Amino acid sequence: MEITSVGGARTGAMETRGPWMVERNFDPHFSTNNMYKDLSNAMKLADGCGAVLPTAALSLEMLRAARAQGDGEKTPAWC
Repeated sequence: MEITSVGGARTGAMETRGPWMVERNFDPHFSTNNMYKDLSNAMKLADGCGAVLPTAALSLEMLRAARAQGDGEKTPAWC
């Protein structure tokens, strides 16, 4: 932590995730809402390129269902 928190080695990722690593806390810390947003954007890009991503489409539907059940702020259990 000391080395990666100063100078050119300093990154925002280490500032937020470094303490979790030291504590050996490897939970995803990434909400269903964030996953849905990112995967929606990826699917739009893929569609624009004509790519078909059936597994990603299924994952997006699973995330959509979790959000509809009010679990948007939770990390999906399948992560």
